[in-house]
Amino acid sequence: MILVDSSVWIAHLRGATTPATMKLEAAATREPLLVGDLILLEVLQGARDDAQASRIERALREYAIVSLLDDQLAAQAAR
Repeated sequence: MILVDSSVWIAHLRGATTPATMKLEAAATREPLLVGDLILLEVLQGARDDAQASRIERALREYAIVSLLDDQLAAQAAR
């Protein structure tokens, strides 16, 4: 399983060809990809409008969405 960073998803969605997006495209056919809840948030914040956000969300929900942070960890990280 591969957890893909928001910067890679954003570059991919913008159609950029980078080493990271090429690895993402190759991995998508070979291995399960994970989308973190915080990564989903970051990617959706960059959408131009609600329609684009809906399309992006549908696409990313094709992959497993995992929680990256809980209330205990958030409190610990803040200290």
